[in-house]
Amino acid sequence: MKFEAAKGYYEYAHLLKLTLREDEAKSNFETAYHMFHKMGASVYERKCADFLGIDYRGTNIREGLSKEIRNYQRMSSFMELIRNISSILEMNTLLDKVLMTVIEVSGAQNGCLMIKNSKSGKLEILAQKITSGSINDISDEIIRNVYEKGEAIISTNVADEEKYSIYQSMLINGVKSVLCLPIKSNEEIVGICYLENKLSSAVFSPEDIDMLNSLLAQAAISIENARLYKIATTDGLTGLISHRHFKFILEKEIERCKKHKKIFSLIMFDIDHFKNINDTYGHQAGDLVLSNVAMTMKKVFRNSDIIARYEGDEMAIILPETDEASTLEYAQMLIDTIKETEIQYEGNRIMITISAGIASYPKHATSPATLIKAADTALYRSKAEGRDRVTQYYGDYILYGQ
Repeated sequence: MKFEAAKGYYEYAHLLKLTLREDEAKSNFETAYHMFHKMGASVYERKCADFLGIDYRGTNIREGLSKEIRNYQRMSSFMELIRNISSILEMNTLLDKVLMTVIEVSGAQNGCLMIKNSKSGKLEILAQKITSGSINDISDEIIRNVYEKGEAIISTNVADEEKYSIYQSMLINGVKSVLCLPIKSNEEIVGICYLENKLSSAVFSPEDIDMLNSLLAQAAISIENARLYKIATTDGLTGLISHRHFKFILEKEIERCKKHKKIFSLIMFDIDHFKNINDTYGHQAGDLVLSNVAMTMKKVFRNSDIIARYEGDEMAIILPETDEASTLEYAQMLIDTIKETEIQYEGNRIMITISAGIASYPKHATSPATLIKAADTALYRSKAEGRDRVTQYYGDYILYGQ
């Protein structure tokens, strides 16, 4: 906003000069000169100096110091990002952090990070910040160009470039400055970083490209680490947490709840007569059923709940700080939703039900093994009583830790 105000003084001074109002023009050039100098806009500062007859060489030291300060601030942000992202293994959290830092360093208003899907090969927006308007079809053209050629594109004023004049959204959204860079890992493009500013032109500079390329190269390493971590900790078919990682999380949750005197509950369930589905329709049909169940679980449960494929067709859900009554409601909601879901496979209509059991920490058990055993005991009770139901563990004694 300060930059736009300074440009207003600068352009008004031009108008005054044309109307031969020299004194007023000089006053406005001086105001613009000091504003541009203070914010380090050296190009416009030099233009004002030319009109004022100032020997701009006298400002070289100040310009150098200003540039050095800006570079120091950017390097500080760069180093802070490296420190922060090196330990982030959750992909969405990582990308949000990278985008916020890139926007801060560059002075962008809007931005997004697009990452290539390893299966489809298509770019997907996984992080974005939009303060006003929307990222529009101008970005589609620029992103496509950068993705195909692997080279950054910078525009100091989109409105002045004829090649973008065909896009009506440019006029509607008023995009001025644009910077789009490839995200590379071992010379392969793994994503795109798109930035824009609607308030000011000439926001981005060639120096930004070098700084952001270095920053995004480091980010690409962390993105790859996060991807490998996801592969190691999730089930390939369902996308749920793997058996091994579930046990690790369960142990940590018990330690946390013991330390802070918190409660949590566990649901264990499996698909009724799942073997018959495999035997009747084949294992691909069984895989489709498991995938559909996983999608339903993600819709029913909260983001804070830990959803896992325990083994085979058996699933497990950890519900942090959730009592038995609430857990019973969530389990019944899942049972009802799955029972109403129709799965189509090669012209066949497959309907399924599930049986579930729940147990809570510390009421029913105080160790991972005994808590799983308690929930499993309740699950088997559901099966014995006719399936398609949930049972709460009701043992006459508490299963204490081993």
